Amino acid sequence: MRRPTKDPYARPAIQTLERLHAELGGKILENKQEHENLAGQMRHVEAVIKMLDPSYSLRAISVKRRQPNPWFKRGTVYRRAVDVLRTATEALTAREIAERVLVSPRTSPTRTRTRWRTLPGASWRH
Repeated sequence: MRRPTKDPYARPAIQTLERLHAELGGKILENKQEHENLAGQMRHVEAVIKMLDPSYSLRAISVKRRQPNPWFKRGTVYRRAVDVLRTATEALTAREIAERVLVSPRTSPTRTRTRWRTLPGASWRH
């Protein structure tokens, strides 16, 4: 449980350092190759937090985990968008690019309708 620090001027710095600590923890879980480097960076952040507030408990900081996209694998949206732009004969709006990315040969019509229903402001389509 987070608690307010004794020094009100240090609180914004500690909140930012908490967020950084959580992100670094998430990166450690994602990328085992950079584990030592990221762990060293986390130790430095912990040391700065302790310098600002020696009685602060570092155990309260949870690891920030990446949420995978349920629709596409990592990097496929970008590749499909580039393909759409490459084959376009005229200028496209962002909405037109998104529509063409969602309607692809590898996407079934049922999944596309479900996707459009979940997009904000697109429920009127189907």
